[in-house]
Amino acid sequence: MKKHNAQLGSEPSGHIVIRKHIMASDGIFAALCVMQAALTRNNLALATFTHNPHALQNVVVTEKIPLTHPALAGALATFTQTFPGAFQIVRYSGTERLLRVYVEAATQAQATSCAAHLATQLSTTIQMLTSLERETSAPPTIHGQRTA
Repeated sequence: MKKHNAQLGSEPSGHIVIRKHIMASDGIFAALCVMQAALTRNNLALATFTHNPHALQNVVVTEKIPLTHPALAGALATFTQTFPGAFQIVRYSGTERLLRVYVEAATQAQATSCAAHLATQLSTTIQMLTSLERETSAPPTIHGQRTA
């Protein structure tokens, strides 16, 4: 989407992203935007819409740690710097314990590789943060003997 300044993008799961208006999925709004673009550009066959190679990785999570957490935000920033030609959308599922990692790249092989790399990085970071959170929130263990 960034490379072509596209205002409309989609995921295989059916989610549609409309850059200027809404970064979440709204099917009716998306359909109206597609219709407006097709009519405005006299492109009723949608022949000029570009397909970008993409990959989707689902990461099973036990906790949905905010993606704004410094460790996760850092992993996303590092990915963007390491793979400047790739476009990613990372979000938690609203209905399942999943982190969805969607990546577009110049080729299908790059998209698949980048999505797998980012999914692994985020999964490892989330597991570490979840483990640390459990350690710090565990009730203290009391050692000692009872006296009579």
